[in-house]
Amino acid sequence: MTALVALAGFLAGRYVSGPTRVRPAARDVAFDADARARTAAIVEHLQQSERVLLDLINGSDEPADIDRELQRAATLIESSRLYRDAALRAGELGVADVLDDLERGLLDVVHLPRSSTSTGLLAFRAELDTGALLFKVRITIDELQEWDSTPVPGPGTT
Repeated sequence: MTALVALAGFLAGRYVSGPTRVRPAARDVAFDADARARTAAIVEHLQQSERVLLDLINGSDEPADIDRELQRAATLIESSRLYRDAALRAGELGVADVLDDLERGLLDVVHLPRSSTSTGLLAFRAELDTGALLFKVRITIDELQEWDSTPVPGPGTT
């Protein structure tokens, strides 16, 4: 139920205040190969992060399984910072915001107290359920993939 409320609130916020795009209006012009490569790398990173979060939410409470997911989350933190910085330099503020939220979520996972991992994991699962982080990640993935699949106008076209 809380997931539905969080989803409804998230979607209402997106559409009540007017449609917001992950990419600024300046992104409607043709992009070079670097921009498309950066977008593809960020999408891949978001998909890997989404898998880790989903595995933590839906996975078992076995210590070996949890440790494996915690290690995967730890490896994603540094790349999340690098991609966030790249998005900021490119003026992609919406993407940078999602990557910042994702980094904080991954840090929360990695810093779960080892003595109470299952208790901490339950709290993290509840927080993720209400925080809509997975929804933000999924929507950003979809928007970036949609942008990346649009054809680049050739010279002389408008």
